[in-house]
Amino acid sequence: MKTIQYLEERFLLMAKEIIALVYSNISFPAFQTKLSKELNSFGTDLCQLVLEAQDAFIKKNPKERKDWSVERNGDAKTVITLFGEMHYQRTYYKNKKTGEYAYLVDKLAGIKPHAREKI
Repeated sequence: MKTIQYLEERFLLMAKEIIALVYSNISFPAFQTKLSKELNSFGTDLCQLVLEAQDAFIKKNPKERKDWSVERNGDAKTVITLFGEMHYQRTYYKNKKTGEYAYLVDKLAGIKPHAREKI
C-alpha cells in the first residue's frame, strides 16, 4: 500500500510539472527534453520500487526462498536501466544445502553479479 501511495503522489507531482510546462513559454523541443527527464526519473523510481518490493516479498515468505537463509540486509546495487541509472537495496542469502551465496531478487530479475549493464 505504501508503494501505491508513493507512486500516486509521484505521478501527480510529475503531472503538475508537465501541466505547468504546457502553460509556460517553453519551446516544444525544450518541453520534450523536460518531459523525457521527468518520465525517465519516474521510470527509475518505479523500477527501484518493484525490485525492493520483490526483495521484501522473498524475505517475508520462506516458501519463496526454500533452503535460503538471510545473510545480510540492505546491500546497495546500481544498474543502468532503459530509464537511466537506478539504485536499490537488496538482501543477501546463503543456501543451507549448497553453501551458495546469492541476491535472490537479482536472480529473479536476471541481474548478474557485479553487473552494471543495461537491464
